[in-house]
Amino acid sequence: MTTRPGVTQSSTAGRAQNRKVAQSRRKEAQKCIEEVFLKYDVNRSGTLDSKQLTQLLTELNKGSPPSAEERDFILNTADGVSGNKNKEIDKNELMVAIDAWKSYVDNKELIHSYFDKYDTNRSGVLERDQLQKLLTDLDEGKVPKDEDINYILYQADRKDGKINRAINKHELMYAIALWYVIVDEEKHKVSDSGCEIA
Repeated sequence: MTTRPGVTQSSTAGRAQNRKVAQSRRKEAQKCIEEVFLKYDVNRSGTLDSKQLTQLLTELNKGSPPSAEERDFILNTADGVSGNKNKEIDKNELMVAIDAWKSYVDNKELIHSYFDKYDTNRSGVLERDQLQKLLTDLDEGKVPKDEDINYILYQADRKDGKINRAINKHELMYAIALWYVIVDEEKHKVSDSGCEIA
């Protein structure tokens, strides 16, 4: 057997073994998703409706049920990921729903504290200027571009199923995640475009 220069048979065998392990993990994860899906799809419709989704989210949250707004946020976050937006969760959308819920629960207190700090007029939503102040503080004083704020408002405002040109508590987590993606992309542009001589 011939290998490329610098590549040993043991390193090739190691990569092959890593691929097998990764493939095995994917199969295990898929099996787990199917088991969870079947547990909650009690009517065998092939989708989880809002009641079934609530039961799943309740179990994932140690018996504490989501509010209707929280459930709708998760539903709107995951629904359509597989290409079929139908106000229900199919098997291909289940992992997105679970991940979004776990992330929301893990960060709920922080999200709510940000929201309470920047909702200065106590309207129950962050308007554009309030969102701008929050994003500025998250990026250590750097004011976001207008097009970035518009993009975040456009994307995050739809996550509860309603469009009101403002961000509610449940949409804020998504808005912050989008902001960090934009900030990271900007940092990579700057570092990739510069020429440094050491």
